[in-house]
Amino acid sequence: MSALTAFFMCGAIQSDGSFEISTMDTEGVGAVLGRTRLAVICSTEGKVDSSNPDAARYGGEKVWIVPEKFASPITSGLEFEVTSGENILKLEFTSDGIGTIKKE
Repeated sequence: MSALTAFFMCGAIQSDGSFEISTMDTEGVGAVLGRTRLAVICSTEGKVDSSNPDAARYGGEKVWIVPEKFASPITSGLEFEVTSGENILKLEFTSDGIGTIKKE
């Protein structure tokens, strides 16, 4: 059995929906080659509920644009293979909580 190696990769979603993931390590930017689990955290702050002291402190309730289950690589069910060169992925989410990755 081989040891599990984990790398944290991240990337911000741009206004056009595009994103670029990177390890941002000291060796430079780029993704780690191999099978990867993906999490997508896409939310915004809602209106502050003045009757809820915690919501007021944190700026309001979180409104999930992409369903919350996709915010963890453990629960998202999203996986893909990072290969050498440019990897173009299209992520699609439905209102009933289904997410898919298409590698273009």
